[in-house]
Amino acid sequence: MKKSMLLLAALFCVLLTIEAQSKSSPKTPNDVVFMDHVIRLYKGSSGYLYDVFYQNNLVIHQDKNPFDQTTNGLRTEEDAIKIAKWQIIHLDPLLRQKTKTPQQIPNSVARQLKISSN
Repeated sequence: MKKSMLLLAALFCVLLTIEAQSKSSPKTPNDVVFMDHVIRLYKGSSGYLYDVFYQNNLVIHQDKNPFDQTTNGLRTEEDAIKIAKWQIIHLDPLLRQKTKTPQQIPNSVARQLKISSN
């Protein structure tokens, strides 16, 4: 009786381990985590755009270049990540509860972050 219970417990642990390893992470390869926010990059018409999530809620949907408001996006993934991080740092905590399409960001910020806008 004790052997069968021990064997059953061991089998349960093995199955639980297999199940835990087979779960896929909701994070995709293009996701960057910064200050409890997830930055999800995607390719626009001729550049990179992004969405920012906080606690699985979309808080920024950047579907245009934040500097000139064209649909081109930013030239590199690194530039998109830099400006997304800047927006997260400057995001009002109260706005985290609703989706926000950001206003145009001044070109001085692009120069500070060494980002070349398309």
